[in-house]
Order: sequence, then structure tokens, then C-alpha cells
Amino acid sequence: MINNKILLLSLILALSFMTSQSLASSVTVRTPKVPMTLNHSLSIGELDAIVGKPSVKFPDGATTETHGLTERAIGFINNSPPIHFQINNAPTIHDRNGVSFCVKDFNLDVTIAPESMTVYIAKEIKQGSCRYDVVYNHELTHVNATYEAIQIALNDINQLLHGTVNNINKICAPSKQELGNKVSGVLRAAFDIVADKINYYDNRLHSKIDTLGEYTRLSEICK
Repeated sequence: MINNKILLLSLILALSFMTSQSLASSVTVRTPKVPMTLNHSLSIGELDAIVGKPSVKFPDGATTETHGLTERAIGFINNSPPIHFQINNAPTIHDRNGVSFCVKDFNLDVTIAPESMTVYIAKEIKQGSCRYDVVYNHELTHVNATYEAIQIALNDINQLLHGTVNNINKICAPSKQELGNKVSGVLRAAFDIVADKINYYDNRLHSKIDTLGEYTRLSEICK
């Protein structure tokens, strides 16, 4: 189960400015996997309190309870914030004799990845047991789905960010501070769109994992 209540967007714009030689504009998008943490310290009740005692809804409008399955938080992943943007370089400023300042040949190098990835499994589930392995493998499927969503969106992301860089390279302002604010605003708007696109695919992939058939299958494996 993925904790949809803790889906927050974290945007870090590390913008500093320097003068350097002219370079051709380009976009580099890095999508690394972050270390996964396994947390086995919380009880089922404590996980319920974090997740909010979820009830999974299925296409027929029913829930796990009405299908005879009790959906309690024996495991979930917390990828909060789900998408973290880190700019790895800074725009170059062209000083027009102190009259105006313009971005010159900006090359965007950005890392897009979850800031953290934690898998929680209730401490009542004995490590090494069949049930533990079932829960762990189910949550690992959710972890992989998060990275898959980023990859699915990658072509659209690259196209969007190339357009963003082209727009940034046309920005001028009467001061460096105002120029920085304008660049930050353009990047912020672009990253909002990127996050929405990734979250769209992310939600679709996770919903395909948490199905009635999957919960029924998991409940019968260790009998």
C-alpha cells in the first residue's frame, strides 16, 4: 500500500550566478534510485494511525471490507516527498554594461528522484515468516512502481524542460536579483507540471497493484 496522504512536493532551487564562457544550451535529467530504508519498529495500530486506516475501493464501488477482506496497514511505503528536484548547476549571467542582465546559454542539469524511500512492515509480522516475505514483496512492487512512473514520464519531461530552458535563455531583467526571481519562477512552474505528470502515472501504477485480486491472492499464499 502507498501512503497517498503524504504526497508532498519539495522543490529546491539552488540558484547562484557566475560568469563563464558561452556554452550550447542543453538539458540533462538524472533519475537515480535512492537507498531504501526498511522500518520494522511500528505496530499495526501505529501504522493504521499514520495511514489513516485505509479502505481500498475497487471498480465495482465496493471496499476491501465489503469483499470480506480487512485492509489494515501491515505494510506501506512512505516516499515523502515523492519527487525531489535538485538543480545541479547555475545559469550564467550576461551583464549588459550594468543596464540589464540576461541569462546566457543556460544548461539545465537536474536530478529528479524520491527524496527518501521507506518500507514499513508492522512489527507483529515475524521477520523471515511467509507473511513477512509476502508483505515485503508487495511493498517492493510499489517501490519499483514509483521509479517506473518517472521513466514513463521521462520523454515528456525532457521535451518540457528543453522548452523551459529555451524560455529561460530569453530572460533579461534590470538587476541580478530580479533575473534570479524570474528564472526561479519559470523553473518552479515547469517542475510543478513535471511533478503532476509523474504523480499521474505513479497513481495509476499503484492502483493497478492494490486490487481485489491482489489482496485475495496475498491473503491465501501463506495458508
